[in-house]
Amino acid sequence: MAYFVECPPPASLLSEYKGTRQHLALCHLFAADEDYAQKTASTKEKTAEQRDHLTAFNAAAAVDATEQALKSDDWRKLAAGLIMAVQCRPSDMLQAGKFKAISKYRLEFTTGLKKRGKTVTGEIFCLVDTSTFIDAFSRLRREPDVMEVRDWALKDIDSGKNKAVNRAVRRVFGDQRQGGEIVPVPYGEKELSCKNLRAAGVNVSYWLHGRENQAIGRFAERQLLHDNPGTAANYEDFYCVDADGNRLREIGILKDSPLVGKPLSEKRSSLSLDKQLLAMVSDAEQGERVATPTA
Repeated sequence: MAYFVECPPPASLLSEYKGTRQHLALCHLFAADEDYAQKTASTKEKTAEQRDHLTAFNAAAAVDATEQALKSDDWRKLAAGLIMAVQCRPSDMLQAGKFKAISKYRLEFTTGLKKRGKTVTGEIFCLVDTSTFIDAFSRLRREPDVMEVRDWALKDIDSGKNKAVNRAVRRVFGDQRQGGEIVPVPYGEKELSCKNLRAAGVNVSYWLHGRENQAIGRFAERQLLHDNPGTAANYEDFYCVDADGNRLREIGILKDSPLVGKPLSEKRSSLSLDKQLLAMVSDAEQGERVATPTA
């Protein structure tokens, strides 16, 4: 911009746009206002349709499937379970996000995906106990397929890994799951994806950790670290039911409690050292027995 202040383009290349004189090339780089308006209206209409046709799913079964996924040796299924557990974006789970356990069901979550060049930190709830989550998350980050994206740009992670994780979402929770789907494809969508899974997870989290006097939209804002109530409405595609298909009315059925001990993954270095010391002592004792003559 400083260059064009000092060296303005010739008048023949200037164009008037909303009261501002600018290079005419800019007029061709952005969509027309009516195109933006049409796209916005289409998105609002789709969101409204989905909110008028919510999709039911068994919340307890979803939690069980999440717990099973966190035990998987397949990094893609593991990632799907972790995303369901805290409802973060795949890029956060694979690279950008940071998690710290602060109580039995609450995590400190830092994401770099909200504002360009800035991180956002907040407290969120977890569908499983946080020690289990942190240990599973640590395993995921040590997977070779995940370690390779450590220095990737976020857009490259989205294009390179999202399809694989979305397929795992359908195998763990959707129509490709052995034993039948748990989370159906929501109204207006073609197949279950990470975005849908996050919406379902918010509803489960509200059932487990919400408050009677708190709207689910507000809960979603805080859980997803959103600062726009309208954005949170995009995650109201589902509602939770029990095994008989009855809508779950009770909110906040789990009570949080202080964190007891550290996740095993945070003790890994000391445990490894303990094993090394034990091996050294064992070798020393073995050497003494060999060196000591028998009576």
